[in-house]
Amino acid sequence: ESSYDKLQSLVGLDLVKKQIDGILAVDKIEKERKRYLGKNYQTNTMHMVFAGNPGTAKTTVAKLFGEIAKEKEILKSGALVERGGMDLVCVDKVRDAFKAAQGGVLFIDEAYSIFSGTVITALIQEMENHRDDVIVILAGYGDRMKHFISRNEGLKSRIPYWVDFPDYNADELTEIFKLMLKERGLYADESAISEAH
Repeated sequence: ESSYDKLQSLVGLDLVKKQIDGILAVDKIEKERKRYLGKNYQTNTMHMVFAGNPGTAKTTVAKLFGEIAKEKEILKSGALVERGGMDLVCVDKVRDAFKAAQGGVLFIDEAYSIFSGTVITALIQEMENHRDDVIVILAGYGDRMKHFISRNEGLKSRIPYWVDFPDYNADELTEIFKLMLKERGLYADESAISEAH
């Protein structure tokens, strides 16, 4: 099963799946443009924001996206390197994170926890320096991410994609509950499932 198929088989997330399809389609077009226009044509970056509440599968989708990017030869390794905004306290930590994520995805959770203007500037610089070999995904609550991105024009211009992760509804959560039971080799009768719903 491909990572793309795994993404499609996740419960719910219809909006997220459509947005990821759109991002992959744009990449395909950009590659065609580069093929026709030559080496001097600079393709768009694939950096993005994953906005949503905790428990909405942002990390799961980021990991799958890295694997999809490897399968589609967008990235070399497709590995996911996770950092919290609170981890990136200085320029060296930012550079180390990009070094670790070489050829893959750098997932920065609660990116709005980066308070230093110097660190944000370093993040923007590294995003540009590694535009072809690292995809940065900044994640967190939607309203706080909007405020964070608005703090610096450089961030706005280097992050072309915003992916919204809506909360799961009760039916979707019940489906996830059933899958979790199955994965653990457990059984619940209909009354228990109804109660969980």
